[in-house]
Amino acid sequence: MLFDIKPRPGKAPIAYADTVRIGRTLNGQWRPALSRISANYEHGGLYTLNELTHETGHAVHYMAVRARPAYFWADTLFIEAFADVPSWSVFEPAWQEKYLGRSVSQSDGLRELYSLVMLDVAWGLFEIRMLRAPATDPNALWTEITSRYLGVAPHPELSWWAVRAQLASNPGYMINYSIGAIVTADLRKRTRAAIGPIDAGNAQWYSWLSENLLKFGGEFDTSQLLERFLGRPLSAESLVEEIASIKSMQR
Repeated sequence: MLFDIKPRPGKAPIAYADTVRIGRTLNGQWRPALSRISANYEHGGLYTLNELTHETGHAVHYMAVRARPAYFWADTLFIEAFADVPSWSVFEPAWQEKYLGRSVSQSDGLRELYSLVMLDVAWGLFEIRMLRAPATDPNALWTEITSRYLGVAPHPELSWWAVRAQLASNPGYMINYSIGAIVTADLRKRTRAAIGPIDAGNAQWYSWLSENLLKFGGEFDTSQLLERFLGRPLSAESLVEEIASIKSMQR
């Protein structure tokens, strides 16, 4: 795994993970993928750590695949959802205590996490509505969505919807994050049920997920892969339960 996270002139302005080489069998032995993470980090912060952990999650995923090259790449929705399995841990007290030496309360951590999740959901809705009616004023639409659903003060004079590069480079991509939150919550719940707590490190995490989920790459349709892993169809129940738990933690 290669990390290229220091700023320099001419470097891509967004954080991303990609493969230097994909995994394949050579001379009867498996040669795993080699992954590279690129970012521009001048300052720290919880958001920065979340983003870096997300991109590292991509790299780990690529390294775990054991499918032949034709099936190396899984569905984009699944790839983005899995990268958040480790990155959501950044908002958990156990992760913060281990890696930062201090932590916020679990309710505060979950509020921060789900504020970002719901912002991604808002961007997904924004893209759906813009693709349905391209002549719509994007500033007005973004103001309507964020004011109504997120309680953000209206600022129709600002094009702050455009801070996500994917809106320009990959139209329709944001829905992968929106729906992906449902997948992430279900994957995290299933993993904890199988191997115990995962937020502050778990020696079984990589081997168990590799064997039961990641090694297949794109061999299966995402719905089949998830049902095989979860033992049931995907459900939004895990996501809703965790969001609802925030209220009970504050009592």
